Amino acid sequence: GLVVNLIELNISHNNIEKLCEKMFYKLEKLTILDLSYNPIYLIEANSISYNQLLTNLFLNFKSVDQIFETKLFEFYFVNYTQSLK
Repeated sequence: GLVVNLIELNISHNNIEKLCEKMFYKLEKLTILDLSYNPIYLIEANSISYNQLLTNLFLNFKSVDQIFETKLFEFYFVNYTQSLK
């Protein structure tokens, strides 16, 4: 269907508290994911690692208490912290 062809997903300001494993699994064409202004306290392993085309990930890191690292997420986190310097 149309959802699997989704390229950009903005679900900011939606009171999302955790990103579950395989949450965006079927969204293989996703390049932009905006999760900002959500009270995220947990990001489970592999919640975004299946999204190989993802180039822009927007998170409010002040609300993230616990992060399970995946290679893809680690890349975003490193780039985010480097941009703060």
